[in-house]
Amino acid sequence: MEFVLILEEDNGCDYTIGCGIAMLKVSASNIDEAIENAFPTVAHNYGDPGNGFINEDITLITLLAISDSKILDLDQYRSDYKAGLAKETISSIEAQERAELERLKRKYRS
Repeated sequence: MEFVLILEEDNGCDYTIGCGIAMLKVSASNIDEAIENAFPTVAHNYGDPGNGFINEDITLITLLAISDSKILDLDQYRSDYKAGLAKETISSIEAQERAELERLKRKYRS
């Protein structure tokens, strides 16, 4: 199983979402093992792994169990998004041109 530790610190910043938050991955076979590995993992990344000390800026640690995960294809999303925008733009231009054509037809039929 995979677990994620979410670390928070009170002295975050005020200019971005997620400032003062970090995540660490913990591999373990069960929740008890993950809890056992949590503090050494945090100490290794945010403290002194030699003595187990954890930086005092860390004020909260939350352990989450990951039941399923998938890496999302961001490049494909962006490509699809841009293609959708282009299609909307073309449709919008065509609609404007058709409206103009109808206006001109009415104008010159008289």
